[in-house]
Amino acid sequence: GLALEFASQELRSDPQLVLEAVRTSAGEALRFAAQELCQDADFVLEAVALEVRVLRYVSQELLGDRSVMLRAVGINWLALPYAEEELRKDRELVMAAVQQNGQALASASQELRADPGIALAAVQQTWEALRHVLGDTSRDRKLLQEAIRQNVHVFRSLPVELRADPKLAREAIALSWRAFEHAAEDLRADRQLALLAVSQNGEAFEHVVGAAQLDSEVIFAAVRCTGVALRHVPEELRQDVEVVLAAVTQDWRALAFAPVAVRGNLQILSVAVAQNGLALQYASEDLRSQTSLLEQARQENWRSLQHAVMPEPVLNSCLLDHQPSRKFWHDVTADFPQAKAEGRFLS
Repeated sequence: GLALEFASQELRSDPQLVLEAVRTSAGEALRFAAQELCQDADFVLEAVALEVRVLRYVSQELLGDRSVMLRAVGINWLALPYAEEELRKDRELVMAAVQQNGQALASASQELRADPGIALAAVQQTWEALRHVLGDTSRDRKLLQEAIRQNVHVFRSLPVELRADPKLAREAIALSWRAFEHAAEDLRADRQLALLAVSQNGEAFEHVVGAAQLDSEVIFAAVRCTGVALRHVPEELRQDVEVVLAAVTQDWRALAFAPVAVRGNLQILSVAVAQNGLALQYASEDLRSQTSLLEQARQENWRSLQHAVMPEPVLNSCLLDHQPSRKFWHDVTADFPQAKAEGRFLS
């Protein structure tokens, strides 16, 4: 394409040849085209359809021609930055560009970047256009809601006073519980917003503050959704057997965050080992020697018996032949994987 520089004047005036050169040179060949082609609106628009960067080499007269630039922007929104400054104040021209790609807002005049209608059209096309919005329009609730609907992470980058807006916060949290962390502190103490967050993922309880942190409905919603969220529950409330039972019912691993006193509750441990016998490791010493619980854990996972405590009667037995434990351990080893014999048997 750049070989056009060395072509004759006749060839540099040939529209088809020049368009082919433009196509194969990312638009650079147009700078070697005949002057009359660079001033021909129809030819330039054909070239724009191939490569918008050709506008660097067209006449200023065309770049300032509203009708030409309106057609150019209709072909490719990237034509907007090449328009004369006065045209970048033209509402229709800018609207045509931002409806194709909201990022075109960056090339609009400052007045239009602060225009609510233009800004909303740009943000509706892409939330990333929000960074180009100027003035009070950047705080417009409708605009922000649209951006948050597209990308909830927009919420965390907002100024503190906007993250204190209950409607915006609710919009963001409804989309993702992770937005709850970035809400203003007084909103994180709000019972309804806390419920909205922890009902999606109990881990959101980590960011609950104030009265909501002690609210039983919020606590139960959190641990029923995510059992291990029990670790974020205040210590004194973890003493509540019902709270721990709700958490363990959802996930046996929540038992790791239960207080020692609660780990001696047979009902809670039975629920836990029914999910995974290894939950036996969190049981109190008394329960780790409780025959029925050990059997339940063994049936779920025979490896759980590494956490068992030998029953006291057996430990205190004076018998040399410890018969009381033989059958029990025979049942245990029956579940062990069978070893594969290797090599030949010797006769």
